[in-house]
Amino acid sequence: YGLGWGIQDYHGRMVVSHGGGYDGMFSRQALVPEEDLGVIVLTNSMTGVASALVNRVLDAYLGGDERDWSEEGLVNWTRARERFEARQDAAEAGRIGGTSPSLPLEAYAGRYGGEMYGDATVSVEDGGLVLRLFPNPDLVADLEHLHFDTWIVRWRTELAWFGKGTAQFIMDASGAVIEMKMDVPNQDLWFDELEFLRRD
Repeated sequence: YGLGWGIQDYHGRMVVSHGGGYDGMFSRQALVPEEDLGVIVLTNSMTGVASALVNRVLDAYLGGDERDWSEEGLVNWTRARERFEARQDAAEAGRIGGTSPSLPLEAYAGRYGGEMYGDATVSVEDGGLVLRLFPNPDLVADLEHLHFDTWIVRWRTELAWFGKGTAQFIMDASGAVIEMKMDVPNQDLWFDELEFLRRD
């Protein structure tokens, strides 16, 4: 890795490459300076097809043994998806029955935030808690009680990057909510690094 690029020897040539993505699209680019070759693949999907196509073009141009990059990509994608889904399901599988929140719902409602992400709100709507992460209007979730002061985060909009997770409310010695900790399994953003301290 150098200056933001992945660097590797591929079929005896230096290849610098990088990928990227956002909700609903992945991209991959590779440059082979010795050959004056650049390959860029832009997609409107959240699959590994961009990497498979770049590798296929490099194989065809540079020679060497051909590999079934599509098959390898599918196997890797399927394994990653299975791990992702298992991690999402783990929280609900660990549900402790017969518990209830420590406080009335209104006590959890308020503004939370931190330096890294910014603001989030929790409000009481239709008898339940609703989480909004600003400024993205798609990051709205219903909070379903899991156990004690932990809730399942169920996004109202299907998101390409992540699915359900958990939100745990932390209290001080007097029983007042002072923080919300989130864990939302995904392959790009670590929610546990985000700080959501009570701001009101």
